[in-house]
Amino acid sequence: MGSFKICITGYVFKLNIDDDFLFTLISNKYSHFASRKPQNVTMNFHFHRGKKIYKIRKSDFNRKIINFKMIMKDEEFFTVIHDNFYLFDNILASIIYYWLLRKNILVLHASGVIKNKKAYIFSGKPGAGKTTIAKFSKGTIMNDNEIIIRRINSQFIAFSSPLQRRDLATKNEYAPISAIFFLKRRNFKRIKKLKPDETFKRLVMNHYVPEISYKNKEDIRTLFTICHKIAQNVASYELSFQLTDNIWREINEITKKNS
Repeated sequence: MGSFKICITGYVFKLNIDDDFLFTLISNKYSHFASRKPQNVTMNFHFHRGKKIYKIRKSDFNRKIINFKMIMKDEEFFTVIHDNFYLFDNILASIIYYWLLRKNILVLHASGVIKNKKAYIFSGKPGAGKTTIAKFSKGTIMNDNEIIIRRINSQFIAFSSPLQRRDLATKNEYAPISAIFFLKRRNFKRIKKLKPDETFKRLVMNHYVPEISYKNKEDIRTLFTICHKIAQNVASYELSFQLTDNIWREINEITKKNS
């Protein structure tokens, strides 16, 4: 069994993998998030041949050790695990993101950019322009799919993630949040300041939480509390633009006015 530690938002997850090929993939894919610090939680992954099922007991999330078993037929093992790393990546994201939710940490469907030591977050539906606006930034791209938001002391910090990422996320980046922008594709430019109640609704609509959390009222209450605190403390805007527009001049101007 191989062991590999990754650091996400300052928490360290030790992954024990009993498949050598998958362990090598993980070591390469998550290399920029590797850590030597003591782990906060240990995750044991066991792969077995048999009927194709997988199950996680919810009580495991309250412990420092999470055991995950995946059982599948011989002919499916290499195609599902070895040839399709994204399946394991999605499973790992579901477990870790749910664990982070219970630590009052939000995962948002968004791209993120660091400029002048500040993070700019862009959230929206697929095709809204999250990747495009990140490329226009000429800053450090954190991720073009998911950004993690954690409150440390009195600041809300944006963190990149190695999970469910595309090629744009390569390093473990983080920075205090300057502003959150909720994108809309339109044929004109407009930046509209959002009130906290509008921001709250959009954060809830655009968050990423594994399906398991919707079955627990306490998890939903935690999600609403996180979104409420972010909405009250972080400047948020509705940003309308065309994909051909370079909107960054306007973004820089409006965030300077509100800093």
